[in-house]
Amino acid sequence: MNKLIVFDWGWTLWNPDKNSLMDGTLEVLEFAKGRGYKIAIACLASDSDVDRRVKLMQETGVSKYCDSIKISKIMDKDVLLDGLLREFGVTPEKVTIVDDRTIRGVSWAANNGATSVWFQNGKHREELSPKGKEPDYTIHSLSKILDII
Repeated sequence: MNKLIVFDWGWTLWNPDKNSLMDGTLEVLEFAKGRGYKIAIACLASDSDVDRRVKLMQETGVSKYCDSIKISKIMDKDVLLDGLLREFGVTPEKVTIVDDRTIRGVSWAANNGATSVWFQNGKHREELSPKGKEPDYTIHSLSKILDII
């Protein structure tokens, strides 16, 4: 059983077009916590507004489910994900990555032996996976992750 689930923020847990959580976000987080998973968020702040993201996570109640939140202005998600492995003392085989980008979280999972879930939605829904780095699962609704974990 995997021990750690790492979620992206924008277009995965948060819908920037609607300025609200994705449907089912809190239910998914509560379910995962109830099953004994550690939960982390690893996201890039392309607009450099880290404080706004943290505030949204607190105001929406997302942060209370998280064991770790990593937000970086540096556009290298691999560094965040590698750091989470060290922080939790787990190998990639014990990690599930949930991301809307195939070229970031899904690709990292394929390179490192983690389980990948591509949440195919939002502005990156047409993004192609790099060859040989296809996701283990593709979902179109966040609540579908309940069937995977």
